[in-house]
Amino acid sequence: MPLTLEPAAVMLKKETAARHIDVEKTMNPRIGNIRSVEDYASLLNTFYGFYFPLQNKISRILTDSDLADISERKLASLALEDLLSLGYPVTDIPICRDIPAISNKAEAFGCMYVMEGSTLGGRIISKWLQSNTFISLQEEQLHFFSGYKEQTGAKWKTFLDALNEQQDVHAVIDAANATFTLFQNWITTTSNECS
Repeated sequence: MPLTLEPAAVMLKKETAARHIDVEKTMNPRIGNIRSVEDYASLLNTFYGFYFPLQNKISRILTDSDLADISERKLASLALEDLLSLGYPVTDIPICRDIPAISNKAEAFGCMYVMEGSTLGGRIISKWLQSNTFISLQEEQLHFFSGYKEQTGAKWKTFLDALNEQQDVHAVIDAANATFTLFQNWITTTSNECS
C-alpha cells in the first residue's frame, strides 16, 4: 500500500482545532453581548488592532507569486471602513504589539490561515448582526464580517490551494497556533478594557 500524505490544510485543521475552539469560546460571548453600536465598534477595533499589524508583517513576506490575489486580501481595511461608516474616530485604535513572529512563507501562511478562516465564520456573524434587535446596521457597516461576500468560498479554496504547496507544514501549524493564542490574548485584553 503506497504512503499517502495528507494535504497541509487537512493537517493544519486537525492540529489547530483546540486553539480555534478556545478563540471561539473567548470571542462568542463578546459577539453575543453586542447591545449597541458602541459594542459593535469596540469589536471592530479588536479585530483591526490585531489584523492590521499582522497583515503588514505578512505583506513583507508573501507576494502575488505565493498567492495570486493577496493584494485583495486586506481584512483590516474592511474593519476600518465599517468604523468610518459608523462615524467612529480611527486615529486612536489600540494596536496589538504581541503578534506572531513571521520570518518565512510557511509562518506567513500559518498566520493567514487564522485570518482567512475567519471570513467563513464572519458570514454567519454578519447575518446575526443584521438580525440583532439591539442595533440597526446597514450593509455598508458590515464589510468586515461579510468578508469577500459571494466570493468567500472561492477565495478560501484559492488560499487552501496555495497553503497546500507549503513544504514546512510544522512551521505553518506552529504559526497558526501562535496566531490563535495571541489573538485570544488580545480579545481578552480588549474585552477587559471595554468592561
